[in-house]
Amino acid sequence: GKTSLIASLSARLQNNGFKVAVLDLAQISERDGGTDAGRWYYSIAYRLSRQLRLKTDLQMWWQDHSILSNRQRLVEFYSEVILGNLSDHVVVFVDGLQCVGELPFADQLLASIRAAHNSRTTDPDFARLTFALLGECDPNALVEHPETSPFHVTQPVALQDFNRDETGLFGTEMGISP
Repeated sequence: GKTSLIASLSARLQNNGFKVAVLDLAQISERDGGTDAGRWYYSIAYRLSRQLRLKTDLQMWWQDHSILSNRQRLVEFYSEVILGNLSDHVVVFVDGLQCVGELPFADQLLASIRAAHNSRTTDPDFARLTFALLGECDPNALVEHPETSPFHVTQPVALQDFNRDETGLFGTEMGISP
């Protein structure tokens, strides 16, 4: 369901000139150092860089910015690496948002998204970067410090159970005949 909808929307966005990346936090947590903060944040940058097909020496860039906190490093990564190398609008789907609550250090990802949003006032390039946060959770339970939460500047979409007619719309949207 959700993965198919992300894929469908990603294809539409790409057909309209957007660059798209899908960041699956559950996959990163399981495979790429779910207990090591530095490795986890590097994995985020690596996956975004790879999916957006950015030609950069990420390992060198990451080491050169090691003095920064994880939040600051991600914001600089968004600015210097993503927006600095792409002139298109970029949409990042962050799937598996509920995983943020499972890791004691993962809230800095949400803080970096909030900081990127706030940067739109001083750096217009950040208006080309959009994050879509997806997951099965109470967003307010994911952040310890509400002032760094991206959820105050988002539009929540709460889904109820679907009836048969409504599920037919999903089938049509995904190219599945009823």
